[in-house]
Amino acid sequence: MATPIASGAAMLVRQYFVDGFYPGGVRGSSNEHSNPSGALIKAVLLGGAQEMDFAKRGSERSIYYDRYQGFGRIDLIKSLPLQGENNFQSRIFDRVPITQGQSNTVTVTINNSGACDYNEFRAQLVWYDYYNAGGCSKNCLFNDLDLLVVSGETRSYPNGRNRKDDVNTAERVIIKDPPDGRTFNITVTGASFSAPVGGPQKYSLVLLGCLADDDPGPGTADLTVQSFLAHNDPIFVVPDFFDAREKDWVGIFSLNAVGPTGTASRDDALMWVNSCGTQECTNPVVEGEAVVFNGPNTEGKATFPLDTATYELIAARDDGTVLNTYEFRVRVNPTQITVASNNPSADPVFIIYDTDESVADENDWLGIFPRDESNISQGTATDFTNLNVCGDDGDDICLDYVYAPVLDVGLYKVVLVRDRDNGDPVVWASSDFQVS
Repeated sequence: MATPIASGAAMLVRQYFVDGFYPGGVRGSSNEHSNPSGALIKAVLLGGAQEMDFAKRGSERSIYYDRYQGFGRIDLIKSLPLQGENNFQSRIFDRVPITQGQSNTVTVTINNSGACDYNEFRAQLVWYDYYNAGGCSKNCLFNDLDLLVVSGETRSYPNGRNRKDDVNTAERVIIKDPPDGRTFNITVTGASFSAPVGGPQKYSLVLLGCLADDDPGPGTADLTVQSFLAHNDPIFVVPDFFDAREKDWVGIFSLNAVGPTGTASRDDALMWVNSCGTQECTNPVVEGEAVVFNGPNTEGKATFPLDTATYELIAARDDGTVLNTYEFRVRVNPTQITVASNNPSADPVFIIYDTDESVADENDWLGIFPRDESNISQGTATDFTNLNVCGDDGDDICLDYVYAPVLDVGLYKVVLVRDRDNGDPVVWASSDFQVS
């Protein structure tokens, strides 16, 4: 019955966050982490798991982290604060980005006053590593993260060890009977990264115990820009907030906008938008949803489109505390399309385009449409071709590419287009021609 019980418990953990039980332990407390990652669900299950005193290791009693019980027995009452059923606090951090050599630290203080009934402090780290070869049994981690809990001169390592764990993707520290007022610094470090794909590693962290009602930390935000970043082109920004809060915002600034105190003001932003899409943000941030800078939905002292220049993208709290920055450039249209043909019917129409490699994308495509067609999509095109079909391995982007379809007599336009995950196709360049 272990598998069905674990599966059912995982569903209950997900429902806990979806229904808004975090952090108050009652339905509708907030919408924080309303789309929990698989790593977070696993971290909750392991974080509160209890030792199985009855488990045996030969003639001896099994202990945590041995092969007989691992992290222990799932116990949701010890994993999730639930009003009327238990009395302790949790701090949850999901989809936190970290790079090699970077350290993220959260500080908590124990508050044993009141009716708190948790006699331990627990920190549980979980991340999903890049998949390795089948049958790997040694040195299998690609991206190794380290969990360390420090209080005064005492350093606590995970999984019952007296040193770092460089084997597992789940690490837990348990400190029994922490005294009132004791402060713990919980640090996650990107120790060693070797995954074949780039970018930061994301992790989930769960803290459990009698925790004082204090701010868990300033947070961070991983900013992903999905755009040509060209003049007149909408700028799509996907902010992935760590410890997301209502009225977090994203703004576009001139360079060097962050002050010496690590803050930025919306009053100085060229354009800004709350993460939930409006100035008066009544809904919490939805992690991973795109913010689109295209004029009508933005506040600020500049108008869309932005001039050709280098800019700074800033994610910040409502009070101006900067979570992350990203530098990008808006450039002029670097694409030219040339139609080269005598253009008689049944004669190939040679179309040559030249695209700046720095802004080319494998989702770009070239389409031919009737000249008066306003609905630009591959479904309405008379003929089209993807830009990534001319590489030797099918993945390279074609630059200086010749495309030669055969067309009937008529008036046409050739259009270079980019499809996006967030938004309508964007026309990059266009040229009219006639087949006679």
